[in-house]
Amino acid sequence: LEARAAISMRTVMWLSLLAGSTVAAGRVGRSYLVRKTALRAKVCAGLQRTPRVLITDGLAQEAIAALQAGGAEVIERSLTSDELSSGALAEYDGVIIRSATRLDAKAISAGAAGNLRLIGRAGVGVDNINMHAASANGLWVLNTPSASTISVVELTLAHLLAASRQLPRSDRGLREGVWLKPPAADARVGSELSGKTLGLLGFGRIAQGVSRVARALGMRICATSPRADADIAAGIGVTLLPNAEALFEACTHVSVHCALTPETENLVGLHLLSLMPSEGSDGS
Repeated sequence: LEARAAISMRTVMWLSLLAGSTVAAGRVGRSYLVRKTALRAKVCAGLQRTPRVLITDGLAQEAIAALQAGGAEVIERSLTSDELSSGALAEYDGVIIRSATRLDAKAISAGAAGNLRLIGRAGVGVDNINMHAASANGLWVLNTPSASTISVVELTLAHLLAASRQLPRSDRGLREGVWLKPPAADARVGSELSGKTLGLLGFGRIAQGVSRVARALGMRICATSPRADADIAAGIGVTLLPNAEALFEACTHVSVHCALTPETENLVGLHLLSLMPSEGSDGS
């Protein structure tokens, strides 16, 4: 619900730019309008009709209702890459996407040649949006930077517990009718997280949230990131390390929380994994 509310708040604000209505200022990310009046004038120039908003990858009903309550015509429709490239977005004033839709330079330019003025990303990452093309065409791009933080933190914890306790393997065995007893079952016992060391590759919102819940389980926490906030790390009790090699050498478990970029692609491989202590070889 918290994630849905965050998306709804942003979509109401987003729609207000198109329709010219007033919304209360909220913490909706860096792109919230300091100069809202000037931007509204730019976006709404010549818009004397109901704004049309396309949703390509689905959206919470609360968010859709918020858009409709604000006066938008909401259309839910998936588009192929060919349709996007041929200008399918040109008939819409705004589009809200998730990760399934990729907006390349051709799709954005074709849309901007028509009515398209705003791109909303119902999520955090904007790597599926060509930001240079959006900027060059005068489009505004909004995302929901904190909407999914708690969900991803909880999912990370679930994966840590599943890996350390060998849950996938044990579950498969149980479904196959295999109920092993010691010593044959020893390989499936797993290990406790308490007392182990968790390494975080990246130290943004999600990694910080993971560090807090992992600390509550009794884990030691290390992290590395070129932009890590030393004060936040100290407040949580996280030890900052200089690089990925030092992180993998020190940690029994590692969780990756950095954006996929040309610099980070294929960052984790055999070299780093081989540096981990033997007690981290359970696949965590």
